[in-house]
Amino acid sequence: MRLRSMAVKLTIGMASYNNAEQVWWTVMALRLYHDLTDCEIIVADNYGCAALKAWCNTWGGSLIKYIECNEVRGTSYPRDKIFEKASGDFVLCVDSHIMLAPRSVEKLKDWISKNKSGDLYHGAMAYDGLDGYIDRMNGRWETNFYGVWGEMKKELPSEPYEIPMHGMGVFGSFRDSWLKFNDEFRGFGGEEGYIHEKYRKAGKKVMLLPFLKWIHRFHDQITPTKYLNSMEERIRNYVIGWNELGLDLDPIKEHFKKFDIDFVKGENGNTLNIKSK
Repeated sequence: MRLRSMAVKLTIGMASYNNAEQVWWTVMALRLYHDLTDCEIIVADNYGCAALKAWCNTWGGSLIKYIECNEVRGTSYPRDKIFEKASGDFVLCVDSHIMLAPRSVEKLKDWISKNKSGDLYHGAMAYDGLDGYIDRMNGRWETNFYGVWGEMKKELPSEPYEIPMHGMGVFGSFRDSWLKFNDEFRGFGGEEGYIHEKYRKAGKKVMLLPFLKWIHRFHDQITPTKYLNSMEERIRNYVIGWNELGLDLDPIKEHFKKFDIDFVKGENGNTLNIKSK
């Protein structure tokens, strides 16, 4: 295990909300199993956990940068803060319950040194069986969410290739080309599909780096999430994001019609918000 030098090539950042234990596992897996030379780790605390701050400051040395960013609650705000505070040329955002496959970091650093583009990048996700990879999401409304996992693939092409979208468990871009989430996003949801279309509308691509493999600890009844997962906030994010991009809002209204929600004009006459009946 080696710590980073003064020059930072890669920033690996994760947002946290009252889940210091998961941050510990993710950070320590990075430190134990990957070459973090020329890297930094940013922990963006959207909750304000004193224990997490103390741990980062005590054991992080020059490798871990702790930032408290709980002025706005949600997943988008701390992720944008990671790009804002990053020192690395490339920023890789990972969930705080992610593990990267062996040599993924090393291969990514090698790729960074040979490439420079304004595209958005994802890696390939494996389920717990480790018997294949999901290389994309497809744009479809299902179970109160936009985006469904693609089919599992046993093998992936060796070179990066374009995909329609992916889950936001692992994503990245060169720091100076990050397009940001909408500042009005709150809570959980609305990022998948929105950020991908935002890149395409800017003339950029959404790409899969096949060497960047990862596993995701999906939450269940044994380990439920601790953050507020509000359906109203989620729908509001979709409306705001789709409106920003000039997309048709009718599919949102149709998919969520079973919920008791009115779609109303915002005060500025431009942004659409939602309001419970």
